[in-house]
Order: sequence, then structure tokens, then C-alpha cells
Amino acid sequence: MAAAALDAILLWKDENVRYLTGKSAVLNGCLLLPGREPILLASGGEVQRARVAMPWLEEIHAVPIMEAGGLVRGAVEATIKPLVEKHGLLGCRLGLDECGFTLVQALGELLTDVRLGDGDAAMHQARLIKLPDEIALMEEAAAIAEAVTQAAIDA
Repeated sequence: MAAAALDAILLWKDENVRYLTGKSAVLNGCLLLPGREPILLASGGEVQRARVAMPWLEEIHAVPIMEAGGLVRGAVEATIKPLVEKHGLLGCRLGLDECGFTLVQALGELLTDVRLGDGDAAMHQARLIKLPDEIALMEEAAAIAEAVTQAAIDA
């Protein structure tokens, strides 16, 4: 985030949300702040399940399915704007990865002090770096895939 001159990143793209939280982003997003766990934004029906499955996340907030303009605006007004204010992000540069124009418009109208930037490029750079635990998981997944492929060939 620092290299991209971003103070926080609001993410909706499946691979970015999954990378940070382990949760598929079909109906989810997250707010990433420096030095803390991501804040998950989940559809209402997923909030309790996420709290049980992901106890390491300090904050999980309900948002509606972000389809209709009124729902998107309502999510910004009732959830995203209060989070921005609570975490001292007024006047910040907020990166976005991938979202609809309706969300960009609502953020621009309701968070007039926030400047929007490209959060997707920053996430691409972050996901290039692999920690030893990530490499071990990737090697294990490759070994499982190879064994399954060989079993299929043998069958």
C-alpha cells in the first residue's frame, strides 16, 4: 500500500478477498488497513458463519448483495462510510480493486474527502510475494494434483 501511495484498499475481487481472508468473495468484500487484519464485508447470511470459521478477523460487517444502486448506496452510507470514519480514513487515498460504477459513484458522493486510487495493481504486487508457508501449501496442492492425475491415468 505504501509503495502505491494508498492509505487503505477496499476490495471486492474474488482472488483478492480470498487471498486476504480465505473466504470466497462471491458476496463479500474487505477493507484492508495497514498493520491489521482485513475487515470482512459479508452478505448478511454469511456474517455468523464467517465469525465461526474465521475467528482471527477482528471485524466482520454485513452488507447487502451489491447489485441494485439503492443497495450499493445504502451499504456505503450505513457500513463503509462509518468504517472509513471509525478508522480515521477521511482525507485518505483509498484504493479500489474492481467494482461497479455504482459503487464508485456512491463513494464519490458520500465520501467527498476520500481520494480513490488503483488498489488492484497493489494487490497484484502483494500476491507475487510468497511466504514459506504459502510455498509449502502450493507444493502440497501440486503433489495431490499429481497423485490424482496419475490415479486417473492408471484407471
